[in-house]
Amino acid sequence: MYGEVILALNTIFNYIILSFTNNIGTLQVSRKRLLISALIGACIVVFIGQSILPMVLAFVVMTISAFGFRFMKWFRSAVVCIVAALFAGGLLTALEPLFSYMPTVYFASTSSVIAVAGLVLLQNRWTVSKQQSLERGLVLETTMTFQGNSWQLSGFIDTGNSCIEPLTGRAVHFIAWHAMEARIDDALKNALLSWQASNPYKLTMFPKELQSKLTVIRFATVQEKTVYGIAFRYDQWEVHGADGFFIAPGFFVLTMEANHFPQQVDVILHVSTLCQ
Repeated sequence: MYGEVILALNTIFNYIILSFTNNIGTLQVSRKRLLISALIGACIVVFIGQSILPMVLAFVVMTISAFGFRFMKWFRSAVVCIVAALFAGGLLTALEPLFSYMPTVYFASTSSVIAVAGLVLLQNRWTVSKQQSLERGLVLETTMTFQGNSWQLSGFIDTGNSCIEPLTGRAVHFIAWHAMEARIDDALKNALLSWQASNPYKLTMFPKELQSKLTVIRFATVQEKTVYGIAFRYDQWEVHGADGFFIAPGFFVLTMEANHFPQQVDVILHVSTLCQ
């Protein structure tokens, strides 16, 4: 009976670790395969012994059985498994005095719940950190020139921004109003503030010399609302850095709805910026 309990506890713990690794690595391994691999690892430890060599052998066989024989894929998965095992093991060790007096069944159930809860929290934090790291890689420092004036703007390449000006097919970027407001000339500022989205094609309020550089476009917001906006053709847009380049000619739209901009940037750049 004791051996069966140890086998069940090892299998549960192994399955939790393998499931965490599968979710973190988006490996799409079936639950059945993970469970069989967890059982194989538990059997090796229980029937051969709990010394260092059987435990290492059990870990290698279990992870290869779960995630395959390709070395790099296995190696990355194994590293995540080790991190998860150390985290869950450390958590259970720290909390063990609180529930060690429980009967075996309740002890096993409580340990499993704690391990799962801890790894879910770790997975959420891991995912957030990974997303933030990817986002930081898409942040660029830029200089945009319009009407002879230049603005230093931090931009984020948003793969969800595929908005184009329909007549020319050129990209449309979205700039936070507060990033340009201070240096926009008064005539343009007053025209923008008096322009009405309910009558979008009435553009008489804009200076005549500027009307050839603007157009009205319709686009969908993050909230999936269809709205109209004024798109301006910029003169030049340079991206700084070791691999600096000039963004292809296009348009920008000023928006006051910039609270959702990631990384507190000034500009949501068109996805095509990735390919330049």
